Amino acid sequence: MGKLNQICSTVQKSRRVKPDGTSELSFEVRGVDDETSQLVLTRRGTSNDDASGFGAGWHAHLENLLQVLMGADTSSAILDVRYEELRPSHVALMDSIQNAFGERTQ
Repeated sequence: MGKLNQICSTVQKSRRVKPDGTSELSFEVRGVDDETSQLVLTRRGTSNDDASGFGAGWHAHLENLLQVLMGADTSSAILDVRYEELRPSHVALMDSIQNAFGERTQ
């Protein structure tokens, strides 16, 4: 797979809300300069208990996407290993957020 050749010149947005309204996932892609686009992923409505898993999962998936865009080979096994590597740091991050802000993070 080759390099991504098209740079996003306008902001592109997509938003998905669960039918019951309990969570939301949105993507925003915008051009940074003539050679760079930025992807912003926002997940809302995730419980404190699930947040670290979602964080590690999206982190691993976005790293995997970068590898694909750069033309590298990847697999679900590589993705799974990376998720397991990232999960402890996301658990620690969520713990520090909860300690700093209490249960208001829900």
